[in-house]
Amino acid sequence: MEKAECHLCAEAHRALRRIALERPLDIERVDILGLDEATRGRYLLRVPVLVVGGQELDAAGLDDAAILRWLQQAGGEA
Repeated sequence: MEKAECHLCAEAHRALRRIALERPLDIERVDILGLDEATRGRYLLRVPVLVVGGQELDAAGLDDAAILRWLQQAGGEA
């Protein structure tokens, strides 16, 4: 989940693209401003949020290694 023109969201997306060079990822960007009010309110102060299955990670300020570790855990990989 992200918000348009959010520099933290852009940083998280760049990190995912770097990780995707080494590990296959399906990246779908969801702009919270296009969501219903309740969902938008849930994420407004948390973006960027990574979602894998039902698991969520508040990714603001995390480096590539931290995101990769979480992706491996969320995806059930060692």
